[in-house]
Amino acid sequence: MRFFGKKAKKKPELQKKSSFNITRPKTFVVFIIAAISLGILLRESLQWYSIKERLVLQEKENAQIHRQIVKLEQEKEKLKNADSVTIEKQAREKLNFTRPGEVVYVPSTTQ
Repeated sequence: MRFFGKKAKKKPELQKKSSFNITRPKTFVVFIIAAISLGILLRESLQWYSIKERLVLQEKENAQIHRQIVKLEQEKEKLKNADSVTIEKQAREKLNFTRPGEVVYVPSTTQ
């Protein structure tokens, strides 16, 4: 409509604010990427911790085996330098050897 040669101004229409605007999808994508990255980081950290724990247990076992090896090597050296009486004593105690005609009595553990 025209009044006095001028265009009538239309009333500006109120724009509806939608709950979906362009910044929300970007924020959602950034959130998803951050969550995935955090999940991967957490999984890698748990794997690293598990591997480190197994390494510590393996090192303890290795140290125990090393001590056992040292002990056996010392015993071996003693037996190399031992006389026949000592060797016979070891054979009787550890291997349950007997001389021909000997009778071994084993005490009963049940009463």
